[in-house]
Amino acid sequence: MAKSLGGVWRAMFVPALLALLPGQLRWMHVIPVEGLLGRVVGDVLIHYLNLVGAYIVCATMVAVALYLSRHSHSRRFSYGLRHTSRLSRLCGIATRLAGGPAQEKAAERNSISGGSRSRW
Repeated sequence: MAKSLGGVWRAMFVPALLALLPGQLRWMHVIPVEGLLGRVVGDVLIHYLNLVGAYIVCATMVAVALYLSRHSHSRRFSYGLRHTSRLSRLCGIATRLAGGPAQEKAAERNSISGGSRSRW
């Protein structure tokens, strides 16, 4: 139910957000990219709210729609966790590329021996 609701909201508010942009974006200089539904939803939001309020509501609804459509019952979806794991993987690759094999062997020796040696 939540995924379908998120999909419907995404289909409504992404075109509405395109309709709120200044100027008119046209596909092949003929067809408006926001479509009829996007134009109607955008105009209703501008009528009841001002332009800034319509931007805020559209951006919030798009964020909620993305969350609902990506939500899974088996595991929770987390943008932050995915970003953190990618960032740590990228840092590890950059460290290996910068130091070469000698640094990797030194890191293995330190991890096997328990880090820095202490005389205490």
